[in-house]
Amino acid sequence: DQINIILSGSTRALLSASRVGFRSAIAFPFAKKTSNYTVGASDFYVLADATAASVGIILPSACNLAGDTYSVKCVNAAFSCCVITNAATELINDTASMLGLAASATAWLVSSGSHWYTF
Repeated sequence: DQINIILSGSTRALLSASRVGFRSAIAFPFAKKTSNYTVGASDFYVLADATAASVGIILPSACNLAGDTYSVKCVNAAFSCCVITNAATELINDTASMLGLAASATAWLVSSGSHWYTF
């Protein structure tokens, strides 16, 4: 087995899984938002806190982002919580350009390079 690691841009490294050991947890970026927020390239986990008002999460264009993944979770849904939309005209799950999340719901969004899909 091999592990493919992207170091920077298109620079890649292949490592043998039998020779790699991890001594600590891997950390992913986390952002807690209470108002509308445009997801950035460095984001991974986005927590939409709708305690005071609904929160809109705007995805970047899916073009050239094949495989990029974001996790959005809605918490404290005193209001209608979280609506995920696109910055461009791409679809989410081939049907809509908008996805609503209820309280405590989580959406894993993955780019195909042209559209977004939830898992």
